Amino acid sequence: MRATHFAPVFSRYACAPIGTQQAGEACAFTADAAGAYADCATGLGCVDGTCHIRCTPLSGSNACSTCAFVPGYPDEVSVCP
Repeated sequence: MRATHFAPVFSRYACAPIGTQQAGEACAFTADAAGAYADCATGLGCVDGTCHIRCTPLSGSNACSTCAFVPGYPDEVSVCP
């Protein structure tokens, strides 16, 4: 799943191709009729041009000790700082 882009903010999850960029690598969004999507690999989110590990503060199964919410994304989307 990816957060798809609807101007002005990222507003929902939808199916999208899985990208190849890894954590810490540069990323970009690809325009699509259903909404833009990032080229980050599974479990990652594109924030400020870099792939970050996504985490879920409520799940208890995080890849990092703290999660940071990302402005412009839905509340469910957070990344490891």
